[in-house]
Amino acid sequence: MKRALVAALLLAASFNTARAADEGMDGHDLLKHCSESALSGGTYRDPWGRAYCLGFVTKATDLSLNSGDRICLPKQGINYAIMTELFARYLINHPEKRDSLGVTLVTDMLQEAYPCKAAAR
Repeated sequence: MKRALVAALLLAASFNTARAADEGMDGHDLLKHCSESALSGGTYRDPWGRAYCLGFVTKATDLSLNSGDRICLPKQGINYAIMTELFARYLINHPEKRDSLGVTLVTDMLQEAYPCKAAAR
């Protein structure tokens, strides 16, 4: 029953977050949904906020990776739950950037977390 509820929340959040990524939420808006992801220690009082943040980060990451930005992910791929935590910490650690659009912030976070190494000469 609990898994079905979580799956339903994720599905509902994915529809809302796809629209949010397209409509341009900023870092202040997203921090409201994502801060618990970084501070919870794995216990979430707000599963809707967590699902919303996960859906937003998933969509924005996909947009960033398909845009040609210089991001070099590890060969084993990425875990979107971990990406959500990284994004929440990025928002907390960079209050000066919260006026930027959320998709831009996800791209900045990805470039900081997964920079491309210079080509060997």
